[in-house]
Amino acid sequence: MQHKKRFTLHPLSWCARYLLLTVFFLSLTGIAKADNEPDNNAPGTTTDILVPGGPSQSGSIDISTDPDDYYSVTTSADGNLNVSISTSNGNIVYYSLFDNDGITYLTGSYLYGGSSNFTMSGLAAGTYYVRVNAGAGSNTYTVSTTLTQPLYSNDSEPNNLYTQALTLNLNDSTEGHIGFRNNGGSFDTEDWYQVVTTLDGNLNLTISSERSTIVYYHLFDNDGTTNLGGTYFYGTATD
Repeated sequence: MQHKKRFTLHPLSWCARYLLLTVFFLSLTGIAKADNEPDNNAPGTTTDILVPGGPSQSGSIDISTDPDDYYSVTTSADGNLNVSISTSNGNIVYYSLFDNDGITYLTGSYLYGGSSNFTMSGLAAGTYYVRVNAGAGSNTYTVSTTLTQPLYSNDSEPNNLYTQALTLNLNDSTEGHIGFRNNGGSFDTEDWYQVVTTLDGNLNLTISSERSTIVYYHLFDNDGTTNLGGTYFYGTATD
């Protein structure tokens, strides 16, 4: 004996249709939220990375539910770090640069819609954090970084003491960086070079600087403390 079964397909009730519509809407709104949540809500846990000169990263913020997004930025050379941001609406958005502890504020700015950027000059190579945070309402954004390297190449470190002096041959030249800010807040304020002469004579020192900030340069005796002479200059030329 055969048993016949009948299946009846009923139209979705309004409740089921509403549920499907809600799920579909949530999936669409989630597409714009490219930043990793909740991992990037603090500098110590963020997995979002900004590569200097690389592609921009997208994200969303909300002053009530997700006010802060953090991105780590690692530079492989000294230079000036630029942070650029664009937002989708006119709600105020703050964006800032922090040292590798995620706490020490270096610089920052804000915008009411459109695009904006800032540059932090004189940073030594290291890891930094960019924070994007909502000042009002909610917003979506894209953020990116670029690094502009100095004109002259870096000197070998450490050479901050006369006992660490690098060799500078007579009638030769070398390049270096001075005054760049290291991770942790220290600055590279001194570079030492050793010059060995084999004949009596007059020793001439020449220096060229990329930027018009004050630079001191001195000649010391072989004890590293007896100052034989020196001067300073503001310039982007040769002294």
